[in-house]
Amino acid sequence: MPRRLLPTLVALGCGLLALAWGLVSLQRIFHQEREDARAQMRSRREALAHTAAEAFRQSLARHLEVHIPELHSAVGDPLAPGEGFYLLFRDHQFLP
Repeated sequence: MPRRLLPTLVALGCGLLALAWGLVSLQRIFHQEREDARAQMRSRREALAHTAAEAFRQSLARHLEVHIPELHSAVGDPLAPGEGFYLLFRDHQFLP
């Protein structure tokens, strides 16, 4: 009886081995795709952060350029309005 079942068991073992090899290969593919997607998202996030920081830097520069005369007048004249300004220079607060 066992001699008759030997070819069937060998074929079944080879089939299970092929199935396991296929599943491991598929798992490696999924893992690689996941890592690629994470790397792509990390790259996009860094690019977006850089773009946002640059836009913020430019916005601050424009805002300072527009309000610098008001800031100078508020520092020079204590009676000039200085709402919205804060100036700290060498550990001495000038405004507000």
